[in-house]
Amino acid sequence: MRYAACHPDVRHYARGLCKRCHDRQRRPAKPKIERKAVCHTDRKHFGLGLCEPCYQQQRWSRPENSLKVNHSRREWRAANRERLREAERRREYGMVPGQYAAMLKAQGGRCAICDRCRKLSVDHCHQTGAVRGLLCQPCNMVMGFADANPAFVAGLVAYAAAAVGFRRKGTG
Repeated sequence: MRYAACHPDVRHYARGLCKRCHDRQRRPAKPKIERKAVCHTDRKHFGLGLCEPCYQQQRWSRPENSLKVNHSRREWRAANRERLREAERRREYGMVPGQYAAMLKAQGGRCAICDRCRKLSVDHCHQTGAVRGLLCQPCNMVMGFADANPAFVAGLVAYAAAAVGFRRKGTG
């Protein structure tokens, strides 16, 4: 009994090859036809005749799946809240993980402007994207409106001092 050169444990079929290898050599492989999606003909078929975004939308919008998906999504988000915040800070401000915690510790857990203990947001320059510090929401909104313009801020302080008898913290 002769054995195939391609697979020594398989019996010889023809030309020193097993039947599978012989057939593969004799018949060229069929060209792969890339199927187009029915919904968007410019996109590749993903499943059920749809492109990937339409398939995912249909999959998650099915009544039997949506309740399970929404519940599991809520559970995952609740369990990974800090991870999501870190990812958002990395995406929005280019901050590496742990940088927010280091800034929070350096500022003593307080707003850099009003020195109050509140939930702090990342303050950044809209022109350069550079992170300036951590501010509470009211101070961050004022900085956004002021656009870090010293003349505007000086005018704001002068107005507040004249209108309300504003006194700076630490002065008589």
